[in-house]
Amino acid sequence: MDTDRISEAAESALEKTQDAAGRVKDAMTEATERLSSAGSQAYDRGSELVEQRPGSSLLVAGLVGFALGVLVTRGTDS
Repeated sequence: MDTDRISEAAESALEKTQDAAGRVKDAMTEATERLSSAGSQAYDRGSELVEQRPGSSLLVAGLVGFALGVLVTRGTDS
């Protein structure tokens, strides 16, 4: 009697958990595909910018590198 109800409840909980896991997996797969697509588009745009304006691109890369260097070494003076 009670064993049957417990078994049914456990099976129901397992089905719900598996359904939720499937939905999470689908959502993560979709998010991964969107991020991959966005990354590819950003890379393509960056490549086009470098081809069109190599001097400006080099200047921006240098400024970003300098800023990162300042941030990393900041506070290391003793």
